[in-house]
Amino acid sequence: MDNLFRFLDKILPLISTLLGIYITYFVTVSSDKSELKVNAQTKARDEYWIPCSIAISNLQKKKIAMLPFKEKIVVSRNLMNY
Repeated sequence: MDNLFRFLDKILPLISTLLGIYITYFVTVSSDKSELKVNAQTKARDEYWIPCSIAISNLQKKKIAMLPFKEKIVVSRNLMNY
């Protein structure tokens, strides 16, 4: 029984260190994955969604500019409802 306690006394610091290493690795890897995901979403927003939104807005403005006056009022009211 005394040998078991001595063995546990020697092995517990090793187990604690290995557990700390595993937790540090897990947190680092998960934060890196999260950072990559955020960077990909930001890139998609900057390169695709914002230019598309601007293009759609410009097309709506051009469409309104080409319509007669009475239809412009109806279209602009419909756009405000969205």
